[in-house]
Amino acid sequence: MTWSPPRPLGNDPRIPGGRLCGPTKNPPIQLPDGTILVPSSSEPGVKKAEKQFKDLSWHFEKSTDGGKSWSLVQALPPSPLRPIQPGILVLGGGKLIALGRNEGKGNDTPMAASNDWGAAWSEISGLAALPQSHSGIAPLTLSDGTHICILNTPGADPKRPREQLDLMVSRNGVEWTLGLRLNPDGDGMVAHYPQVVETSGGKLHIVFTYAPDAGPQDWRQRVIRHMVVSTRLGRNGR
Repeated sequence: MTWSPPRPLGNDPRIPGGRLCGPTKNPPIQLPDGTILVPSSSEPGVKKAEKQFKDLSWHFEKSTDGGKSWSLVQALPPSPLRPIQPGILVLGGGKLIALGRNEGKGNDTPMAASNDWGAAWSEISGLAALPQSHSGIAPLTLSDGTHICILNTPGADPKRPREQLDLMVSRNGVEWTLGLRLNPDGDGMVAHYPQVVETSGGKLHIVFTYAPDAGPQDWRQRVIRHMVVSTRLGRNGR
């Protein structure tokens, strides 16, 4: 209902640009000890020439006092996948997996793992089992332990990489299968930058940008589409 004045999160010379920036697309998670862990991008030269994008990578930030102060956890070295915009999956036994957007070559999804609740992370590798089309993704661990990821998967037409939007499902964060096609390839619209939350009753509320993908685009035609997906079987098995 009420909010404090805005303030900077803090500085750290180990981050390109030197400033903590909070989540760059996907939300923080809260660990069992109360720590707030933030997945974030290191994006030097984001508004400059293309050659400046070679050092894209991830870093993680945390707060142990409810958001009053923030510090850097770890900055990961740059990867050929040129990863940005990570999100976090929560596995058992303190294991976390970060998945994000690929701005490099190929369609593998960038991935890094932690075995100690995010205190230390592996280098970024490519996850071929989760192909993507270079747009924002939305990973989430559901209350029953199932992992989902909403992303643009490569469709039939490589010239329209953001036309097909899928909800992918995994039990371990590494092996993935198609759960539901949210926006079919070939409808003439682009659907991208998804986000998802789980609410009571096993419902997923999904939002994404939705707009025509041909000719001059009128911003008045761009909308935010909202979908509700049930994760529970009904009487007819659906």
